[in-house]
Amino acid sequence: MTLTHRKIEDLYLFYAKNGFYHTTNEIAEGMGISRKTFFNRYESKENATNIVIKEWFSRVRQRMEEKIAQSNHAVEALLQFGYELYNLKIKERLFYSFMKDHNLFVSKEAPFVDLLADIIRDGISHYQFLEDVDVELYALFFMANYTHYDYADEDRSIIMQFVLSPILTERSYKLLEDVGIGNFF
Repeated sequence: MTLTHRKIEDLYLFYAKNGFYHTTNEIAEGMGISRKTFFNRYESKENATNIVIKEWFSRVRQRMEEKIAQSNHAVEALLQFGYELYNLKIKERLFYSFMKDHNLFVSKEAPFVDLLADIIRDGISHYQFLEDVDVELYALFFMANYTHYDYADEDRSIIMQFVLSPILTERSYKLLEDVGIGNFF
């Protein structure tokens, strides 16, 4: 089954506005299509949800890659990555909550662990992060800790200190100072 971009977009917009916890009938009605059309297009509610999540992953990956590409170094890219995760929590809370509820932030299908691992590898190659770090394990540690807990905005710096401290070097701290947040460590 090949779905057109418009059919995916319609489904995506419904989920973005209404969330993930609706019956098939509610989804079809909310999209202005019949139940039969819903099943003809998307096969099942589970498949529809998977389509939406994959679309969201694609959009998030593209946005994050664009932001990371503008970073001057890996430390800044890592901070940008954390900031983008925080933005998802605030601006795309329905998706964020679904991801958290289903422990998908550490999923290999999600773009987060791979993007983060790439940032860490780049930082290691430029002597900005400790070289003896198990990159994949650290990326999972970061994602699990950063996304698992509900914390107040004022606690965000404490969480960042906690998740970043295992990889920072003296050079990392200098780069943090250069971007204006060295005093936060």
